Amino acid sequence: MQKIVPVSSKGQVVIPAKIRKKLGMPKTMLVREENGKVVLEPAITFRDAFGTGGREAAEIAVEISKDRRKEVESERKKLSA
Repeated sequence: MQKIVPVSSKGQVVIPAKIRKKLGMPKTMLVREENGKVVLEPAITFRDAFGTGGREAAEIAVEISKDRRKEVESERKKLSA
């Protein structure tokens, strides 16, 4: 299904109701540019990805970041050796 829709002066567009209902539109969307086109796709929330949110989500993010930093430092050491 396709439909031409107006773009507001703020860059806003309305996704037609038939498309929203068909796709079961989420509350948040990821917007990206790909090969000169605007692509919209459902955004995955931290809760959806990790089964938790709030303080627990922040703690998980910090742990992931710490682990990734260790991996990067290890790779740098290997490359400089």
